[in-house]
Amino acid sequence: MEDKKRIYETQKNMLRYIGDMYQRSRREIDCCQFDSVMPAGLANDRQLVYLIDRALEDCSNDTKLIIRNDFLKKSEPQWYRNYYNATTYYRRRRRAVEEFMHCLNI
Repeated sequence: MEDKKRIYETQKNMLRYIGDMYQRSRREIDCCQFDSVMPAGLANDRQLVYLIDRALEDCSNDTKLIIRNDFLKKSEPQWYRNYYNATTYYRRRRRAVEEFMHCLNI
């Protein structure tokens, strides 16, 4: 049981890092599109955003909702209250992290 908890915590930390990179890349893309400037380094940001968005498309609706709100955008801390009770949310979040990481082949 301890190993499963450790694996989940590791996956969650990796997903937080991926989410931070995703947010940074989205900001870079948005800023460059606003300025009408497309530097060569923007290709990596576009590839990252595409990869994450594409992996998310392969996930269930619950996973999409949870991953977007918990990791890919800045949502209010208890956004899930409009959708789930706390117990259901935490159970589904665990599944969502596992499913999304599987879709990313991590």
